[in-house]
Amino acid sequence: PPKIHLKMIPPSPVQLNTSVMVICDAENFYPGDAAMGLFARDAPGGKGMVAPQTLNPDGTYSYKSFMEVMATEDRNASIFLCQVKHDSQPLVNETTRLFITRPLKKSENSQQQSTIVLCIALFLSKVAVLFIFYLFLINVYRHHRTRSHS
Repeated sequence: PPKIHLKMIPPSPVQLNTSVMVICDAENFYPGDAAMGLFARDAPGGKGMVAPQTLNPDGTYSYKSFMEVMATEDRNASIFLCQVKHDSQPLVNETTRLFITRPLKKSENSQQQSTIVLCIALFLSKVAVLFIFYLFLINVYRHHRTRSHS
């Protein structure tokens, strides 16, 4: 029976509006009688191209099917299905899902940067207060020491 591998390049999750190649490999089957299909479940008529069957050095056969899709918002969580029918064996299939991440908007990005700057400023102000308090304690200690010696 064929060994099926279904993958995406680049791997999911991907940025919005990225071109994604969905690839299905059916490998190491014998005899060469097989039918392969790669389908986008959410797109009627969305079917992958099947490359010609190849003969491997060990006498087994392999098939490859591929489909290029654009990672648009309506494609988020899309399911892709690879099916291979080999000889008189049961149908073999594998699915994968495309997840899309959206880039931060400029306002979200600047808000995130502002929050980081605010946290750093608060931290530095606390360090400054602790340093001043430390100097005060040293001064009090010195003053106390000089009074006790006189």
